[in-house]
Amino acid sequence: MPARDFEDDLLEKCVAVARGERESATSQIEANVFEVAGSILRSKLPITAEKLIAAAESYFVNCPDQRLKVVEVVRKQWIYELSRFRNRLMRLLNERGVSK
Repeated sequence: MPARDFEDDLLEKCVAVARGERESATSQIEANVFEVAGSILRSKLPITAEKLIAAAESYFVNCPDQRLKVVEVVRKQWIYELSRFRNRLMRLLNERGVSK
């Protein structure tokens, strides 16, 4: 899958969690990306951040050894650049009516 499509897919999954359309991560990649997304949204969208972190935690409860530091998530290119990812996610959330 091309990098742009990969990132778009993860952003859509973050939006689905934020909207309550899904409640958990299904892979190490999703769990780590949800956790990073929750962390970078915490100050602007605390309720959305809590949902993303809870979705990540639902995965890590059974696979605690798969939790990575942010730098590793970026190094593995699951998120290519944090500020770009944050901006794209914020824009998508705004477009989809997520404001908390």
